[in-house]
Amino acid sequence: MGKMEMRMALLEPANNDDENKQLVEGYAAVFNQRALIWESEWSGWKYMEVIDSNAFNGADMSDTVFKYNHGDVAMILARASNNTLTMNTDDKGLRISADIIDTNNGTDVYKLIKRGDLNKMSFAFTVKSERTEVDKENKIYTRTITAFDKIYDVAVVDFPAYYGTSIQ
Repeated sequence: MGKMEMRMALLEPANNDDENKQLVEGYAAVFNQRALIWESEWSGWKYMEVIDSNAFNGADMSDTVFKYNHGDVAMILARASNNTLTMNTDDKGLRISADIIDTNNGTDVYKLIKRGDLNKMSFAFTVKSERTEVDKENKIYTRTITAFDKIYDVAVVDFPAYYGTSIQ
């Protein structure tokens, strides 16, 4: 009687990392769109802001973090320095892609984005150069940011300054 033989392949465990990723993409900033930053009830002046299409050139984005509502007490959800957050500019603005950490906070934010409850973005920065325009007749002061110095965070937010931003 013959000896029973078995053949077994040793397989690498399936990599489910991609399956569990919480990936989001969007625009944290948009170019050449006026945003109302503040309006004085007393004087009637409107303070507008515009981002020039070259404003991010040379900006330090090496350690930018992804947050919810810019919160200092909130957990960081992704970070540029470990490549869980990437940022690039195109014709529209500053495009981001983030792999949100799968903690309770991260998953909650991801689900709110996925459902559409959170669909706008913002960013925190310092300015390197700007130009201003004053329209006295219409009481409009416009600041155009021509160069950013540093981008501290990009954030999914409840209420953005720039309504042309998006995340999904």
